[in-house]
Amino acid sequence: MAIESPCIRICSIDPATELCLGCGRTIEEIAGWASFSPQTRRTIMARLGEAKADPDGATNTGTASARDRDARWQRTVASGDAS
Repeated sequence: MAIESPCIRICSIDPATELCLGCGRTIEEIAGWASFSPQTRRTIMARLGEAKADPDGATNTGTASARDRDARWQRTVASGDAS
């Protein structure tokens, strides 16, 4: 069974934001994707979808700060699904 993913095969990390230019995920989210629970993957995908819908959002717009990325990763870790 295939794992649902936001990957659109435009895999390049923006050095300024450290986000993938294709899917908007952090390198930590990309690296851990296969080991995340389905719920964690859905949560991340929902957040990515919200960011695309909100042009002023931090994700996928090239404006995410290191603090924003770190906070997002810490929420994933706190959920207990990152390994």
